[in-house]
Amino acid sequence: GVAAPGGGGGGGAYPLRAVGPNASSSAPDADPPGGSDVRRPRGSDRSEVKNRWNALHEDLEAMLDDVEDGNKPRYDECAQLVKEALDMPKKESDVGDSFTEDINKTISKILRHSGRVRDWLATFRDELREKPTGVLLAPLRKLLEKGKSLDFRVAEVEFLENFIAKSNSWEARMEKLYASSTTPTLTEIRDLLASAHTLPFSPRP
Repeated sequence: GVAAPGGGGGGGAYPLRAVGPNASSSAPDADPPGGSDVRRPRGSDRSEVKNRWNALHEDLEAMLDDVEDGNKPRYDECAQLVKEALDMPKKESDVGDSFTEDINKTISKILRHSGRVRDWLATFRDELREKPTGVLLAPLRKLLEKGKSLDFRVAEVEFLENFIAKSNSWEARMEKLYASSTTPTLTEIRDLLASAHTLPFSPRP
C-alpha cells in the first residue's frame, strides 16, 4: 500500500490525528454536520459538547488558513478532521448562536478545496490499474504535475513522484547503455532488466 508521509500540516496549528496508512485515500466527501439526523447521546453534557465543537472548529479553521495561505496541509488530516466533525454529537444552538452556520461554512470551504484531490485520486487509481503491458509514463508525468498543484499534500502524489524519478533514472540508464558505441554485454542487459524489477510498476516510455 501507499504509506502516508510523515510530518504535520503546513502551519501545524491543528493537532495530528491518529490515521491509518491508507487514510489519504479516504475522501472527505460527506455533507457538513448539523442536520437533524445527527443524534445527541442521551445525558451528554451540553457544555462538554460545546467545548469539543469549539476545539474542532479551531482545528478546521487553522487547516483552512493553511490551505488558503498555500501551506498545503496533509490530506489525510483533512479527511480525519471532517470525519470527526461528522461523527460528533449535535451541538444545540443557543438563541443568536451562529456557531452551526459558521462551522458548516468552514467545512464547505474545505470540501471545495479537497474536491480536486478526490478527482485526482480517481484518475491516479485508473492509471495504475493492473495492465499486463505496464503503465505509461507520459500520462503519469502529466498527472504528477497536476498533483503538485493540489491544495493538500497527498501521499499518492509523493509516491508517484518517487516512482517517476526512479523510472526516469532507469530510462536514462537504458538509453545510455544502448547509445554506447559498443554492444551491451549480456551481464549489462541482465543488470538493467533486474533493476526494472525494483520498480513498483513496469514503466513504458
